[in-house]
Amino acid sequence: MNEPNVLLVVCDTLRADHLGCYGYFRETSPNIDRMAKEGVLFKDFYNAGCPTGPAFASIYTGLYPIHHKFYKFLVPNLRQIDDTIFTMPEIMRAMGYTTAAFDNLFNFMERPKHCVRGYEFYINRGGAFDTAHDLRARRLNKRLIPWIKNYSDEKFFLFIHYWDPHLPYDQQEEYRSLFHHEKGKLSDLTVMEAPAGYRYVPGWGEVGEFADGEVKAPYGPYPTVSIDLYDGEIAYMDHAIGEVVEALENKGVIDETLSSSRPIMENILANTPVMDGNMMVSMTLLPTYHS
Repeated sequence: MNEPNVLLVVCDTLRADHLGCYGYFRETSPNIDRMAKEGVLFKDFYNAGCPTGPAFASIYTGLYPIHHKFYKFLVPNLRQIDDTIFTMPEIMRAMGYTTAAFDNLFNFMERPKHCVRGYEFYINRGGAFDTAHDLRARRLNKRLIPWIKNYSDEKFFLFIHYWDPHLPYDQQEEYRSLFHHEKGKLSDLTVMEAPAGYRYVPGWGEVGEFADGEVKAPYGPYPTVSIDLYDGEIAYMDHAIGEVVEALENKGVIDETLSSSRPIMENILANTPVMDGNMMVSMTLLPTYHS
């Protein structure tokens, strides 16, 4: 097959160093790890633009913000990307692909039209008045899996945007209690020594500096957050990705599909396990297509 299906999965506020395929000590991501093992794992990645709005515009256009000029987001009546700049879905549709997105970026205040241009199907699972990151993976997959069953016999470009593990950490209960670190102890963590001589926990930070236990949540339905909850969110999202892979396998098209997973980086601060306002975008390509 000369032209494979293309699956692009973006995982919002996901730290690469909290994934098993990047050496994390907890089993947070068995499905992503499997994709990395069977495909190609890129260990070096560079920030194209931040925060969320410019980052996604760079993913869609392949341009740096200085060229696509979508510098800000969450501002009404904001300047849109010029119509002469083609987006990836527009190009894929011109190539004869059935194009679909399961996403709610269009709900941002500026109504970024580059997030919908080129799609035959744009399935917006966000509520009319919900905050964008209130969209959970389970709700998204409720529409996504049937779409795969109905349309995967066509040559497709499929974009999936999971907001998990973005705040608020409101995953199902089984994933809220999946991990538990006892505050003040290091025996349940992996501790390493840096070349500079200090001790650190991979993905957490320097011993004595990382958020140990629960801290006050900046917003959301729960009063506190923790790295345990963050890792549970990753596992919850990873399970949803596993459902997508399983659906593609059941339809017999997994070996005809080029998959790319791109985590948007979360910055766990020294004392608060929540995202910094200046997120970095790490682009990790995990192709599973076999020629």
